[in-house]
Amino acid sequence: MLAFYGPALTRPFTSEDYLLIRFLAENPPWRDLRSLFIAPWLGISVVKFYRPAATLLYGVEIALFGGHPLGYNTVHLLVHMANTLLFWAIARRLCRGFTPFAAALLFALYPLHPNAILFGASFATLFGAFFMLAAFLAYQRFRESGSAAAWGGALALFVLALGSYEAAVVLPLLLAAYDHLVAARKKVLAYLPFFGVLGLYLLLRKWIFGVFVGGYAEAGQRLLAPDVRQMAGDLATSIYQLHLPVYDRTPGTWEAVVVCALLIGAPLAFWRLRGSGHARLWLFSWVWIVLAQAPFAFRPSVPANGRYWYLAAAGTAMSIAFLARWLFAVTRPPWRLLAPAAAVLLAASWSLLLTVYVGATVEAGRTARRVQTEILRIGRAPREIFVTRYPYFVLSSSQVPI
Repeated sequence: MLAFYGPALTRPFTSEDYLLIRFLAENPPWRDLRSLFIAPWLGISVVKFYRPAATLLYGVEIALFGGHPLGYNTVHLLVHMANTLLFWAIARRLCRGFTPFAAALLFALYPLHPNAILFGASFATLFGAFFMLAAFLAYQRFRESGSAAAWGGALALFVLALGSYEAAVVLPLLLAAYDHLVAARKKVLAYLPFFGVLGLYLLLRKWIFGVFVGGYAEAGQRLLAPDVRQMAGDLATSIYQLHLPVYDRTPGTWEAVVVCALLIGAPLAFWRLRGSGHARLWLFSWVWIVLAQAPFAFRPSVPANGRYWYLAAAGTAMSIAFLARWLFAVTRPPWRLLAPAAAVLLAASWSLLLTVYVGATVEAGRTARRVQTEILRIGRAPREIFVTRYPYFVLSSSQVPI
């Protein structure tokens, strides 16, 4: 990962970085813990975020690094590397061999991750994912050993995940899917308390914000009053672009539906012909993909907000690795080599895209630094300054924000 992100570690701040760093430097979150835990995030009620745990961690970063981007980018890359190791450990408990490494590698190289790693204001995505993945891993250890400490650790980590990032609400459903699809556990008592904690979290949100569903207003409205046809189209497009995050053109709805049918329908038909335990792992990964997109109402993402797909990318990496493993196991030579070869080809294409999107993210930071430098140079001089939209390089040829 250093080969891709190393040159970008000095990438300057952009967008909300300036607002958050200045505000939290002047108002450290630990000064008013009451407001941190029972008031809207940073006193902003428009976006209904509840992120005390992640904000405390980001406040520590601000106290340590101030206005120097290198520290933030380095820490966030390290958190991403830790998330990749956690994801590898999760996949390793699902199956053995080379497959867990392949899944972790695909997750590490996912092209839309620069928005989560190099955009400092995405801190909640990284910290929330860390606690959520750690909670899932602890739950796996509990299922393997029956350890009460592992179960309690999973529950505590889930609380931290909820206090970091709203998308963590899907964890109890993931645990239920793991128990019934993978671990073959029929008893629900182990994961029911996670639903209880989730219920208390939603009640707390209702008390603070007046609504159960939080985050951005548009996503909340789409979830509370869903347009099923629109949501299905968004999900099809999202699945298409999760696997092929290329934005020189936007896929049509029918094109996305056809690709989804191939990605999901073909393996299911194959399962009917040649049933296998590998299929359960593949199905679980698709449950992960769909659940991870649910908090965002299944809306398609773009490189400029790729953080919304950070957890969904983990499910996508699993589905590809598990499908390749499945096909390799049930196909005769020499055709069995086509599945891992296709996965390697996809990893290579993702690597190229990652290089492009890291470069665009770095260039955006340099442009922001030039604008900042010019404004500071002018100072109090009696001159007018005109700011006219973002530069064209951040748009693809189809006008998609990169």
